[in-house]
Amino acid sequence: MYNAFYQIKSSNYYFWGLIITAILITLFELGKFPNPLIGQNELNSPTIQLIRGDEIRSLSINDWVAIIQKDVPRPIIGTICGNIGSESLCIENPKTNRGEYIPFSEIEILYHGEKFRIGHYTLKGMKNGALAGFLWGAGYTALLAQQDVSEMHYAPLGFACGALVFIPPGTLIGYLKGLKEDRKATEYLLTEPDGWKII
Repeated sequence: MYNAFYQIKSSNYYFWGLIITAILITLFELGKFPNPLIGQNELNSPTIQLIRGDEIRSLSINDWVAIIQKDVPRPIIGTICGNIGSESLCIENPKTNRGEYIPFSEIEILYHGEKFRIGHYTLKGMKNGALAGFLWGAGYTALLAQQDVSEMHYAPLGFACGALVFIPPGTLIGYLKGLKEDRKATEYLLTEPDGWKII
């Protein structure tokens, strides 16, 4: 009787633990935590300004941007690492941590925000889903070990079920977040006569 009660109690704790973990991962991926909780409330100093008529927009170091250059189909995506003199902009590649210098005269379109990063968020969501699935499988294995060691051959089933349960929604959440960030990016056209100018 005690063993049956202990098994039900352990299963309940495990179930609610997984539910809370899934909720926290979802909230974190969708950016619903307040800034102080994840330590991202530092203010960045303005680096460059864009002007069009009476409108002025400021961009700061570490802001995400995507640059479309004239006659170059591949966008340059990264964070602003500085305004070099008055003729070029430094964009840091997040994968290599190297800066690329782009003359203002070659910039056709500037996107302020995480444009063209849907694939990054989709992959990140898939990895988070895989991690959650692994934790599910590890918890299932731990329960089997507590209850009956002879049932340990079912442990791989826990990992497989965890992967099936968590990876698809994790990937979908990542994709939706990437799509949200992509749509939030602000477009600045720099080639039109009455378009934006970098100052």
